[in-house]
Amino acid sequence: MRLVARVSAGTVLLVVLLGSGCDGEQTCAALASVQGSAEIGTGSATFRALVEGDDLEVTQGPQGGMHVWVSARFSGIMAGNPASPVDGTSPLLQIDVLSEESELLARSIRLGPLRLREDGTTERVGEIVPFVSGRIDDVVWRQAVVELSVLDSCGTLLTDSRQVRLTSGCSEEATD
Repeated sequence: MRLVARVSAGTVLLVVLLGSGCDGEQTCAALASVQGSAEIGTGSATFRALVEGDDLEVTQGPQGGMHVWVSARFSGIMAGNPASPVDGTSPLLQIDVLSEESELLARSIRLGPLRLREDGTTERVGEIVPFVSGRIDDVVWRQAVVELSVLDSCGTLLTDSRQVRLTSGCSEEATD
């Protein structure tokens, strides 16, 4: 299931202005009138949107594990408080990478604040999603689905998913 909404610049500005309390904080009441959206991306330092069929590079970590870099961008979601990540306002973010047979390949579950951007959207960039088991040769060049869900302290749940091809950063011919 994918909840995707197109939000105009005027709507985003309205969220920024009305979604803030007197002290500049977001409020659940103001965010309730905004159609929420979630978008899966990638990148360790900046957000790059993923489209259906994109390659997603599997990275071999320094301790022998494997992971992918996933980023996410949202609208209509409570960002949480970066000064106090455990104050009860931080959203819960879950990212799963599933095989075509729905086998869980990688998972990240994190409770923590999102970065509130100037345009009123929020994002998490550079989330490491570790693979649960296997060798890199067992997962690369496979089709997979990246599923994203976020639940904020207002009770808003947003989801998105993308079909991707897992790669190793080398050409497919180089691994044959």
